[in-house]
Amino acid sequence: MSKTFSLANETFTIGTDLFDSVRREKYFQNPASGAKLTDEEIRVLSSLGIDSAMEQTLRPYLKEFFDELPHCTTDASLRLSRKCEVPYYVIWSTEFANHAQKVERANEYPDRKTRPPIVMAEDGEIIEEMKQVKEIIDDYDKLFTLIPVSSSVKGPTATTKDPYQIVFTLLKA
Repeated sequence: MSKTFSLANETFTIGTDLFDSVRREKYFQNPASGAKLTDEEIRVLSSLGIDSAMEQTLRPYLKEFFDELPHCTTDASLRLSRKCEVPYYVIWSTEFANHAQKVERANEYPDRKTRPPIVMAEDGEIIEEMKQVKEIIDDYDKLFTLIPVSSSVKGPTATTKDPYQIVFTLLKA
């Protein structure tokens, strides 16, 4: 019998029979024993980011991980169900290792030269050639645009020539 479940936004179908469990147990105890993982099981591992080095580290837990994973398909069951402790641990370990690798790569970043200076110069030149787009204001925009008025002016004066400014100037009481 097999069970279909979703993990990491993908759908998987893996076997849940005793035969499948024994086969996975033999594989994880000794990969040279002749037992193999199915394509779906390999796809589960790769979708979680478990490479051969991580598989070697998690090997004691992966048999139980595959046995319990089809029953731990929601976040709530993964965190709250006692049966889901091993799948939660494997997923958490994988995410933690991925985070540690990202931090390590980020710490190494300043020491590496990722872009040649000529490329940076070309990009800088392109950016400097960009010009600001001129703002086109039509009569309607002029009518409904508030113009800041100096606080020293108490109201419209005779020197104000724009009738729109006279209409929309707020008078102080």
